[in-house]
Amino acid sequence: MDAMLVRISLHTGDLDYADTWYREKAPRDPMRVNVMKRYQYLTQAMVELAGGKPGASMLTLSPLEDYVRSCGRHIDGIHLNILAAIALYRSRDEAWRQRLIGALNAAAEYHFIRTVSVYGAAVLPLLERLDWSGSARWKKQLMDDVRLQAAYYPRFLEPRLAPGEALTPTELQILHLICADKSNAEIGQIMDIKLPTVKTHVSHILDKLDVRRRSEAKTAAKRLRLIPEER
Repeated sequence: MDAMLVRISLHTGDLDYADTWYREKAPRDPMRVNVMKRYQYLTQAMVELAGGKPGASMLTLSPLEDYVRSCGRHIDGIHLNILAAIALYRSRDEAWRQRLIGALNAAAEYHFIRTVSVYGAAVLPLLERLDWSGSARWKKQLMDDVRLQAAYYPRFLEPRLAPGEALTPTELQILHLICADKSNAEIGQIMDIKLPTVKTHVSHILDKLDVRRRSEAKTAAKRLRLIPEER
């Protein structure tokens, strides 16, 4: 039930709810996979995609591969392949095409539409770039449904920091120092850079995190999982 509510929150934009579930209830143990929790694993992969972590999403999905294949779990396999395709696409790995083709072939065989279209805006750019040799009629119906879903939930699984907004390595170091309550002068001393340069970096960081004050940066960094949780 909690995982289902997380999926709803990802559609409606309540990412704080998804983050809380991820920290407190998600399986998050790829070495001890319980196939009875596959719905939770797929949900976990979605949260990781929304968090801008396609690599983590692939690690979450990987242990399910053999089970889905050997047990003929066709619907689970479609979901797994679509999520993997999205993760690979965002990692600029061309292997996303074969993943998506596999998902479409299985979905078309059983005349499934919703199993694919539920991913809406997250899968739409992939579908638009893919040459698929299957049923044109089914593909048209699918694309109509995908576009409708994308219109209702245009930011579903959208990374909270777009590629152009991602922090540079230097900005990430400075963010960690900001979160450690270091002043601009202290940051400049630690990183051996001039104070005006520090101020420029801090300004860019606040803009990218969509906050106005340094005091808000730590909260935003935790929400985006840019810094580790305090224990």
